[in-house]
This record gives sequence, structure tokens and C-alpha cells, in this order.
Amino acid sequence: MTHHFTTELKTDGQYRALNEGWHLRLIDGPAPLGIAGRHIPALVPGTIRQDLASAGILPAHQAEATPEWIADCSWEYSLDFPFRKAAASPIALVISGLRSAAEVRLNGYSLGEAKHPDNDLRDIGSRLFHGLNTLKVSVHPSPR
Repeated sequence: MTHHFTTELKTDGQYRALNEGWHLRLIDGPAPLGIAGRHIPALVPGTIRQDLASAGILPAHQAEATPEWIADCSWEYSLDFPFRKAAASPIALVISGLRSAAEVRLNGYSLGEAKHPDNDLRDIGSRLFHGLNTLKVSVHPSPR
């Protein structure tokens, strides 16, 4: 399962990439024992297969071929990031590249489903904390 999405904060025409410090965890699905409950370092953009292989969860001989069960699972990407609120200018979360059903949450608040794979903008000024924030993107299997 590939999720080459990117996330950025946009304020006053300035962009701040949110691409370091992500973690991945299994939400639901037919994954092998030992994966549930683990917080796995993740590359965003990247692939779940690469993240599992880098964490030593997939054997080396499976690192090139994606096991079918990965696409049958729901996964959650999470990122904790600091933010310093200044003036009351609008702040948007820009998500690009999500191709499957995905729910976006900021600090426990649902921002809804990502519906525009090329450039999904959401006003998040009222949901963004001065200090540490948590962004979660839950991706679900595509219907076959």
C-alpha cells in the first residue's frame, strides 16, 4: 500500500512542510501477530511496506514484494509537531497525494475525509494549539 501524501501548514503565503517525525500503527485488519500496538517510524511520503521493512517487521526477502495483507489493513499515520501561534492570520493544512479513503484528525478533532487527492486545504486555525499538536491521518483499504 503506497501513501505518497504530503502535509504542509500554510499561513500568510508561507508553507511549512510536515514531513519528519511520523509514526505508523495498525488500526485494523489481517496483519500478522506482533504488529498491533506498535508505533513504527514512518517516512512521509513513503510506503507502508518500506516502513515495515525498515523497522525489521518484514523479512528481508519480503522487502521488495508487498504482502497482500498490508493493503487489507487500516493504518494510522501520526505526527506530533510544535507550532507557535502569532497573529490571527488564517492557517491552513494542505494535504496532497492521498489516493484512498482517509480521515484526518488534528488534536483529537476530526477534519473529515480527505477528498481531493491533488490539493486538499482545510482551515485549522481554531484547532491548532500554541505548543505541541498531533496530526493523524487514517488510511483505509480501497474497495476491490
